[in-house]
Order: sequence, then C-alpha cells, then structure tokens
Amino acid sequence: MPSGDRKAARPAGYGRRPGHFMTVSSVSSASVNKHLIKMALAAGMASYLGSSLIVSVGIAIAIWQISFAMSAWSVGIVSGGLTLAIAAGALVGGPLADRFGHHRIFNIAIIVFALGAALMALASNADMLVLAAVIGGLSSGAALPASVALLSERAPQDAQARLVSFTQVMWTVGIAGSMGFGFVFSGVGLTGARIIFTMLALTGLVTFVASAFGGVFGAAPVSSVPDEGMDSAPSGFALARLFRDPVLRRTTVLIILFYICWGLLANTFGQFQNYFLVMVSGASQTFATGLSVAIEIVVLALAVTYVRLVDTRFRNPVFYVGAAAIVVAMVMLAVSGGSQLSLVIIGLCLYQFGCCFAGEATYKVWTQESFPARARASALGLSYAVSRFVCAGFAFVTPSILAASATLFLWTLAGLALAALVFGAGVIANLNRRGIVPGPRHAASAISKALA
Repeated sequence: MPSGDRKAARPAGYGRRPGHFMTVSSVSSASVNKHLIKMALAAGMASYLGSSLIVSVGIAIAIWQISFAMSAWSVGIVSGGLTLAIAAGALVGGPLADRFGHHRIFNIAIIVFALGAALMALASNADMLVLAAVIGGLSSGAALPASVALLSERAPQDAQARLVSFTQVMWTVGIAGSMGFGFVFSGVGLTGARIIFTMLALTGLVTFVASAFGGVFGAAPVSSVPDEGMDSAPSGFALARLFRDPVLRRTTVLIILFYICWGLLANTFGQFQNYFLVMVSGASQTFATGLSVAIEIVVLALAVTYVRLVDTRFRNPVFYVGAAAIVVAMVMLAVSGGSQLSLVIIGLCLYQFGCCFAGEATYKVWTQESFPARARASALGLSYAVSRFVCAGFAFVTPSILAASATLFLWTLAGLALAALVFGAGVIANLNRRGIVPGPRHAASAISKALA
C-alpha cells in the first residue's frame, strides 16, 4: 500500500503519544466512543460466557451428582469433557475464523453456546449433561479466538491493546458473577442450577442478536492494515503459515511456551486453590471460599488498572514486575511447604497480583500484535488449545502429587513461574527486534518489517 494511501486509511486517534492513557471509559472523549464501548462489551461477552460456563459447571457438578445419581466416573467425564471440548473448539475455531471471517464464526459460536447452555439447564440425566458440556465447550472455545481477533481487527490503532485486554476484565467479571449467582441460588439445589444456566443461555442469545443484527461491530474493519507478506498465502492456511515463516514460527513457539507455563499455574490454582488451602494448609472451607471471593474482587480492580497501562510504554516494565511477583510467590509457597497459612495467603495474593500484569491479558495482546490479521485467531486458538490440553493432563495428577509431597509440587510450580518469565522476556525481545513495541501504533504496521 502506498504511503499516502496508508496515511489516509489511518483512523482518528492515530499518532497519540505513547504515554496517553485511553481506557474503555476514557475513550468517551473521541467521536467513536460509544461504538468502541459496545464493540468491546460484545466481544468481551465471549470471555464472560466462557469463564461463567467453567465456574458454573464447577458449582453445579455436586448438585447434578446427587440429583441424577451420577457416578464419580460420570462426574469426571462432564468436567474433563468440558475442558477438552474448550481446547478442541479453540484449536478448530481459530483457523475457521481466519478462513471464513472472525465475525461470522463469532456469531455461530455464540448461538451454539446458547444452545449448549439451554440444554444444560434442561438436562435430566448424565448423558444430556455430557452432550451439553461438549456443545458448550466447543462453542466457547471457538468463540474466544474469534472474538479477540474480531476486536483486534476493528479497533483503532491506538486503542487496540486496551480493548483486547478488556476481554480479560470480562473474563474476571464472569468468574465473580458466577460465584455470586452460585451463592444466591445455593439453597434451592437443582432449580438453582437450572436458573444459572438459563441465564447463561439468555445472555448468549442477547449477545448473538446484538452482534448479528445490532451493528455492534460495524460493516468493515476500521484499522486493519493489509497483511504484507501474506498476499500470496491461500485463505485458510494461516495455521500452517505460523510455522512455515521463520519469524512467525519463533514468535509462535515463544508464545505457546509462555502460555503453557503460565497456564499450568493458573489452571492449578483455579481448580485446586480451595483444595490446597483446606487439605494442605488446614484452612476451613468457609475461609477458603471467602478468601477466593475477596481475591477475585481485587483481581477485577487490577485487571481494569492493566487496561490503562497495556498500550503505553509501561506495559513491558509491569510485565516484569508481575512475572517476578509470581516467581516470588511460588518460592514463598514452596519454602513454607504450604503448611504455614499466613505465608500461603500472602503468596496467593502476590501470585494473583502478578497474574494481572503478566498473565492472560498480556498473552492475548501478544497474539494480536505479533501476527498478520488473517493469522491472529489461528495463533490464539492454537496456543490456547495446546495449553488447555497440557493443563487437562496435569490436572489429573495434581491431587496425587500434592498428597505425595506438597513441597515438591510447589517447587515444580516455582520452576514453571520462572520459565514463564523467561519465555515472556523472549516474546518481548522478539517483538522489539521486529519493531513492535507498546504504544499508539497498531502492530500490523510493523508486519512488513517482520516479514521482510
């Protein structure tokens, strides 16, 4: 594209100084404010629905087991099937979105999600639950890479990373909201579970209508730059392209390795934090649950704070602070062996602090800044799926390792935290070499340098 044409194609807001803070709320000063807010909320609903599904299944699983006389094996199939379906959905949904259109696949995934949630609300036996878990998992997995890539492709250059990172705020809202609904409806058993999943189905339906018929995302991208270096790449081969091109291959591998290491930590504490506090540290179930809720509230506030920093020169420094905090937290837990409750609480709080600045929000932004538009959903879907598959396998052995030696397990997590820091630093160094740095310029404008 000639330089004159490219300059003309730049949206309003291009060229803001790197230190300018523009969050989803502060964008209101721009003429496109309302459109950006609606777009961020609509795309973020994929993250909200995904986290809500995971947490809601965790809340309802014990109720289902009693109500439907499910065996332990059946419970495992529902829970494990959901995890594997999410991974498979992301793996397949990313390339499909890059081939057939991010908006189209997003809409399909959301309406299928609504169907899965409705089936879960109406389930009367274990077989229906398994089918619903697979449908819900596949659709939510496919919706995630499609939604992030859709938001990335249609966001103004100087707000792209902020809007992408806002999806992680929505993920946290989904977790906190599901916990709240679970508490409110905890006294009505199976009826409460049905209400929760009915609400998810209706939320999915409303999101689909807003996206498909409400003009939330507009008719065409507003900030994408042509995929220099991919002009001759056949549509639908973005996934193979990630490994065929040496520059993209290096970036892809580094991001996958980072997300595997960080994902193992996040998945472990997401599933086993209460188990660890009760079984290893000796806390009561009530205390463990209360601490988890309190931590989520703080995490939500920090996630919003990160949105203010992600597209500025402060993003990389706060990444190192966050990653170092995670390492210190894991070492603190390992040294204590998990037996000193006070140190465990401090360690968990420090870990959650670090994750807000060196976790999934940063990972999502990297996947959008590192790749041409037609490969972004594929890159996110691939890395997300690989990490989920690894986490699912690790979760099977986690209780056994904890029972055998909590100290060994915690030192393993400390090693993973250090590895995540190293691989994350590698991603940053790789992007710096390619001329892709935090600031107002959309990463796609640097793709020609990256693929030269």
